[in-house]
Amino acid sequence: MAAGVLGSFVLAGGIGFGLSQWQRNAEPAATSVVPTSTTTAPPPTTVPVTVAPGDLVMVDEVWLVDRGDGVYDWGVIVLTPPLAPERSAIEIDVRLLDADDAVVARELRVVDNVDDDSPGAAIGQLIEPESPPVRLEFDITVGEPSNGQSFDDVLAARGLVRRDDELVGRVASSSDRLVSDVVAAFVWRDEGGDVVAMALQPIDEVRPGSNTELELDLSGLNVPDGRPDDVLWFAAN
Repeated sequence: MAAGVLGSFVLAGGIGFGLSQWQRNAEPAATSVVPTSTTTAPPPTTVPVTVAPGDLVMVDEVWLVDRGDGVYDWGVIVLTPPLAPERSAIEIDVRLLDADDAVVARELRVVDNVDDDSPGAAIGQLIEPESPPVRLEFDITVGEPSNGQSFDDVLAARGLVRRDDELVGRVASSSDRLVSDVVAAFVWRDEGGDVVAMALQPIDEVRPGSNTELELDLSGLNVPDGRPDDVLWFAAN
């Protein structure tokens, strides 16, 4: 945790069916009290500057989607505020709860190299749970400053074409290093920009400066027609 940031989980929120907003709850800053004295005063004490968690990491988007086919798509996307430094080791603790407030699934994801235009994505799917989730809650730590490249900086999906129940294209890498163990999340949105479905494609590796062919079978998946609207990248577990 960065010096001067108080608390462990510093951002919290949730979303459920019928709800449209998440809440950010920052823990209050501590107050330092220096007692008075009639003797010679000691040298002044330097009090660390406390940084508001929301000035380091912000929640960009949250979704929990019942696709109607027994699959529940969920996601929490974080960014840094504009002009804020890049951060890594951001922990996103996600919980899916049913109508009785019982946790039906829990995932802890760590995202790296997040800045104001390179998102950190905690994304997953819950398939045919015994009890359907109706709400998503999350806690987020702010991680630590970093200086690196995110998947979003070096990977791009090119030439995507939808052929009936198949999505084909290629994944291009501009990195000078091997990129491995990454997942591409293809996201479909409605006219209002809300996520309505997604499909996940694990990618074993993309060699430096090269293209990797992409073939995703969409048969049996309840996703809209046409190409996806977004592609998000995250590390495979």
